[in-house]
Amino acid sequence: MTKARQRHRPHQHHWWRATIVVVALVLGVQLLEFKGVFASAEGIVADAFLRLSPTPADHPRVVTIAIDPHDYARYFLGRSPLDPEALAALVQTLAALGRMKVLGVNVLTESDAYARAPLARALTMDQSTPAPVPIVWTASARQVGAHRRVGFSSWLLGEHDVASVLPGRVLGASPDCPSGTWGISAFPLDHDHAIRRFPRQILVEGAHDTRICDTFARAIARQYCAHASCAALGHAEEIYLTSGAATSKDPDYTVGDLFECATPATAACGAWTPKDAAAIATLTNQIVLLGGTYEAEPRYDTPQGGHLPGLLVNAQAVRAEVHGPAITESWRPLTIVLDVIIGLLIVARVRPQTGLLKTLGGIGLLALAIGVGALLAFRYHGVLWVSWVAMLLTGLCWHLLVDRLEKSRSVTTTSRRRQRTWPAPD
Repeated sequence: MTKARQRHRPHQHHWWRATIVVVALVLGVQLLEFKGVFASAEGIVADAFLRLSPTPADHPRVVTIAIDPHDYARYFLGRSPLDPEALAALVQTLAALGRMKVLGVNVLTESDAYARAPLARALTMDQSTPAPVPIVWTASARQVGAHRRVGFSSWLLGEHDVASVLPGRVLGASPDCPSGTWGISAFPLDHDHAIRRFPRQILVEGAHDTRICDTFARAIARQYCAHASCAALGHAEEIYLTSGAATSKDPDYTVGDLFECATPATAACGAWTPKDAAAIATLTNQIVLLGGTYEAEPRYDTPQGGHLPGLLVNAQAVRAEVHGPAITESWRPLTIVLDVIIGLLIVARVRPQTGLLKTLGGIGLLALAIGVGALLAFRYHGVLWVSWVAMLLTGLCWHLLVDRLEKSRSVTTTSRRRQRTWPAPD
């Protein structure tokens, strides 16, 4: 019995030592992930998951109508902010068609001029005088800060930073929140400076209180789901931009494709008449977004669609709100346990001095098995777990380092033994 215990003792010591090393590596990986070091690799995996997921349904469509550079110069005289009278007439003409489910206006209306224009009177956010179709206006996130920034230890326990914004004015006034008639257009960047995920609600810092307000896409989804059967209003924390029809780099229509100006070209257009009845018919029972794609509008990088104006990014966000995917990140303490298990599997599957090809093959098979499991969790349960990517990369680097040290030590030991056995020169 004593000899058997002695034989098992080195094996037990190896696993205890391996467990301590793996836990230390996992905490180091979590710290690097907290700092955003692995953001690019994890972003690539998240993008792959999105591409491999089923394409969401595309009804209703999110139809985009752009004020392109030509429309901007011809109908709005190339001036920003857009002429309130011209924008009021355009929105009224679109709403009067009565064909669409929801009309989202992705145009900033912060100027005092909008409060004096017919826009504020005819299309007021007062629900006592509803428009022919629900209209949702956008508000800019004029100031983005951190209401609560968590430290590393709190982050390990599953807490997150809570961002807060100061929204811009809508129709020349500061709107109340929550409200179904406006939402905040915020474009949060991941650590790799791409936009792939959107919060569904945002914390708004008021003068006397703090409120939770809908994003622009969420507000549109609420209006649509109030009149249609959909599962858009779940409890997931974020939505992810997906591939599909709404990821086009071009809008569906421009204003000039659908309407003609009925007033002289010497001033901003004050009246609009329908131009293409067949194209206008495609707006029936769809969600319609009106916004600008002219040079003054900022562009954003998205993995699915490239360098896009805010109108098209918001179109993707609206589509994700209505059709999915809505995603909840995996619980951080659980991912730490899973990462420790991955580290121990690397220790068990690949041992030092097994050769580079066998090492890469063993970790590759492990990555394939874990990736399939993570994809299934993402696809069927809406849970995103990508920290395993960082753990596999770190485990591979650590293993190669240990292998190199073992070989160096072996060479040194062999050299010393030879020096001892060789006779001294005469």
